[in-house]
Amino acid sequence: MRYFGVDWVKKAVTQLYEKYDVTEFIIQDDLFTVHKERTIEMLTELQKLPIPDMSISCKNALAVNTLDDQVVEALTATGLKTAYIAIESGAEHVNREIMKKRVKLDRAPVIIEMFRERGVSTCCFFIMGFPGETKEMMEESISYATHTLNSDWCYFNAVKPLVGTPLYDEM
Repeated sequence: MRYFGVDWVKKAVTQLYEKYDVTEFIIQDDLFTVHKERTIEMLTELQKLPIPDMSISCKNALAVNTLDDQVVEALTATGLKTAYIAIESGAEHVNREIMKKRVKLDRAPVIIEMFRERGVSTCCFFIMGFPGETKEMMEESISYATHTLNSDWCYFNAVKPLVGTPLYDEM
């Protein structure tokens, strides 16, 4: 993977603001928070820019396992209004054995509460219909979303395998 450097990002954000009055920036990076130090450095530097009412969005979704109080604070201090969170499945077996995501399902409600305490709405994403996923496992996900999470919204999507992935070949 190649990452844009902090200086490059600051320059690009500044140019967009100065030339087009852009104040909302969408971070299109599935792994934006995977390197905690880099994430916090990037967000801290963006906060220093003289852009009034700047806000950010991570619509590709944030990974539960990469979030903690420091990262949540940095995201919200940079103007995050809605936290899109990738839960994927509320069924432990699907998470660990089928998707191999290993999302810490017990951490998700804690993370959601961290955002809520800072006035940030949450939206959790789920995917259903993996090979080997039963109706009961799907119902477990729905129950997890409705009874365990305290998210503002939850979106449930059908699995869509990408060409060239093992899942695509399997399906």
